[in-house]
Amino acid sequence: MGWRRVALSAGSAACVVAAVVAGCTVKDGTIEEQVRSVPVGEPIESGGVSVVVEEARVAGSVSYGMRSGRFLVLMVTMHSERDAPFEYGPLDWRLYTDDGASLEPVVVGEDDRLGFGTLSRGQQTSGRLAFDVGEHPAQGRVEIRSIDGTVEGSWRIAEPAVSTTT
Repeated sequence: MGWRRVALSAGSAACVVAAVVAGCTVKDGTIEEQVRSVPVGEPIESGGVSVVVEEARVAGSVSYGMRSGRFLVLMVTMHSERDAPFEYGPLDWRLYTDDGASLEPVVVGEDDRLGFGTLSRGQQTSGRLAFDVGEHPAQGRVEIRSIDGTVEGSWRIAEPAVSTTT
């Protein structure tokens, strides 16, 4: 389970009490909140948007076979029930492998890739993300972050299926 740091402001005593009761820690004018972390296949709801990493697998190529290597490929789905538009994109995601590497998704050319877009209330999108893991383990934690850098959700990737398809 991860932690995120939230700055405290004047008048936030109730937030401090709630955070301490919830098992969070308070230090140096910030609160460390637990980041929700679930297994692949389980959704996380944040701010009216449900996000799920539906599948994780290792592939030897992406972009219709035009890019070879060793990739962790994820299928993700997002559904919005919030009133305000929700902007998303592949760069909101990051993989932290078990050996400590921090990886951003690579650009993939498939039609079902997760691109950039905006969801309105009731809309849903799905798409693939690929991380070029090379010699790093294809295991670790994948996170989605909001535009301000806040970790909104985390999924544990453990022993993904190995696939020869792209």
